[in-house]
Amino acid sequence: MYAAGQGVRQDYQQASRWYQVAAEQGQPEAEYNLGVLYFEGQGVMQDFRIAARWYRLAAEQGERDAQFNLAGLYASGRGVAEDYLTAYQWLEVAAGAGEPDASKAQERIAGKMTSQQIHQARGLATAWKPCRSKPECEERVK
Repeated sequence: MYAAGQGVRQDYQQASRWYQVAAEQGQPEAEYNLGVLYFEGQGVMQDFRIAARWYRLAAEQGERDAQFNLAGLYASGRGVAEDYLTAYQWLEVAAGAGEPDASKAQERIAGKMTSQQIHQARGLATAWKPCRSKPECEERVK
């Protein structure tokens, strides 16, 4: 409500506080939304590294928007080391979850990869499964 200004005055600082509470409990939508706030610098200091961490936690739980955004960070090297293979992998996972823009983004990244890297990324995406618990997700993100 605070992020959208629905029923209250829009306040990204308040939104970030509430998202933080829910994200710390492992709620993937809150993790994703907190990642967005850090990416945009809304209500918090802009920090791509922290955005990547929250996106990754949500992505590991199957949040497709987080998977797509995380791929973008890997493709651009913002908050994480630039890594087209990992970006392609997350786009493949997001595409499998129905993300409509994932295939087009994959096409752009594929031009910067070898066919072997694309094959490897697809294999990693096929093998990927959502984590089943908060500790498992946090272990993957380390």
